[in-house]
Amino acid sequence: MLRSTILRSSVTLLFASTTLLLTSSCAKSGDQVITHENGFSLTIPASMRESSDLNEDASLQYENMFDDIYVIVIEDTKEEMEAALSENDLLDLYPNTLEGFTDLISESLVSSLSNVNQSPILDTTINSLDARIMTISGTYLDIDGYYYLGLFEGSDRYYQVMTWTSLDNKAEHTAKMKNMVYSMTEI
Repeated sequence: MLRSTILRSSVTLLFASTTLLLTSSCAKSGDQVITHENGFSLTIPASMRESSDLNEDASLQYENMFDDIYVIVIEDTKEEMEAALSENDLLDLYPNTLEGFTDLISESLVSSLSNVNQSPILDTTINSLDARIMTISGTYLDIDGYYYLGLFEGSDRYYQVMTWTSLDNKAEHTAKMKNMVYSMTEI
């Protein structure tokens, strides 16, 4: 009987400790600056953790599955982009410019979604980089998603900073998503 009580108390204590640990690790506030070895940085919520399975082409991938918020950065050198466009006879449709890169990426994303709603593209400069910003919502595999996307032209490459969440969490996460996109810096 005493042994059973001690065992139950140990299990309860272990469960409480695990719950507290999970809760505290998910409740981190503030931001963290991620500096990538390829010469760019991004500021993201401190609660996000590095991932490796969001997109195989991404140089940087972070997520918080509990809060349902994700970010990736995909980079393509201008030389790689030129070769890919030329190889696929796409230079007439998508010139090797920020505008062409934006059209290629946004059309690719939109074509993979149904029930699409896309904002107008905002041309701007962010941290000395020419940028094009847009939001897209749509359904993919029966999941309604919301994407906040920034496409950037760096000195020798293009960057795609894509954040997303479920459409249900759009209001809660839009400011964080915008902050991540607008923090993109080439160093």
